[in-house]
Amino acid sequence: MGLAHILKLGSVVAGSIVFFCGTDVGSDVYHVLRGTLEDSEIFHEAKSTVSSLVKHVRATPSHARNGYDDVRRSGKQQIEPKQDEQSKAMDALPLPKSVLMKSIRVDSIDAHALHAPVYDDMEELVLYLVAPAQNDAEKVRSIFRWITANIRYDYETYKRSGYPVVDASSVFEFRKTMCSGYANLLQEMLRIAHIPSKKVSGIAMSSVQRIEAMATDADTIPTESNHAWNIVRIEGHWYALDATWSAGHVLMGEERWTQQYNDTYFCTDPKLLITTHFPIQPSGRAGQLLQEPISYTAFAERRYQ
Repeated sequence: MGLAHILKLGSVVAGSIVFFCGTDVGSDVYHVLRGTLEDSEIFHEAKSTVSSLVKHVRATPSHARNGYDDVRRSGKQQIEPKQDEQSKAMDALPLPKSVLMKSIRVDSIDAHALHAPVYDDMEELVLYLVAPAQNDAEKVRSIFRWITANIRYDYETYKRSGYPVVDASSVFEFRKTMCSGYANLLQEMLRIAHIPSKKVSGIAMSSVQRIEAMATDADTIPTESNHAWNIVRIEGHWYALDATWSAGHVLMGEERWTQQYNDTYFCTDPKLLITTHFPIQPSGRAGQLLQEPISYTAFAERRYQ
C-alpha cells in the first residue's frame, strides 16, 4: 500500500469521526497507519501526518467532542454520555496486581515505550505511547514506563536545598524533577489519554531518620507531606502508582541518584504500599485504597519495627 493511499485513509477516518473524538481517536488512526506500513521510511513520513491529525483534533470545538465515548475499533459507533469521574465514589478497590498484569502484554508494551522517538509535544508523545494499547491498563503501563525511563530525579538541586521544577510542562521539557513533578507529569499524560487519575500527597517512610523528623508524635498527622504519588482508575478499579520510586533510588553512601527501574511501585498492592506510604490528601479509604484504612498512629509506629 502506497503512502498516498495510507494518508488518504487516515484523513477519511479522522474526518468522519472527529465530531466525537478526543486524542484516543487519533491513536486509532495512528494504529491503522502503523499496521499497514511496510518499512521504516514510510513510517517516519507518516508520523508527520499523525501530528497533523492531533492538531485537527485539538482544533475541534470541545462541545463537539466532550461527553461521548470513543468510537470503538470494531468500527461500530457506541455513543454514550460519560459519567463525571470526579463525582464517582471511590468504591472500586484494586484487584490483585497479578490479576491486572494478566491484561498487559508487558514485554511488547514496555519495548514500545522504551524505544519511543523524541517528541517535543506531549500530546504527540502520548498518542504514540497509547497507539498499540488494547485496553486502559496497557495505556497506563506505556505512559508509566516512558516516564520512569526518561525523567531523572533532580537530586543535585535537592541537595543544594533548591526546588526543582515540578509543573508537568517543565518536567516534560527538562526531563528532571522531584516526586511532585513525577506525579504531575503522570497525571497530565494520563489526562491526555483520557485515563482518570489523582495526585496523592502524603508521608513516605524512606528511612527511620526522615520519618522521625517528619513526626515525633505518632498520634499527630503531619500537615505537610514529604512525598507525592498517583492513583489511577483502570476498568473501574483504582490502583496506586509511584513513578519516583519506580524510576530509581538515591545511593546514600555516594550521595547520588541512580536510575534503576523497580516494578514494585507500578499498581502496588495497597497492603504493601501502606507500609511505606501514608496518604494525607486524599485521606482514608480514598487514598489508602484499603477496605479498612489504618490510622497514622499505626503507620508511624512501623518506624520502630
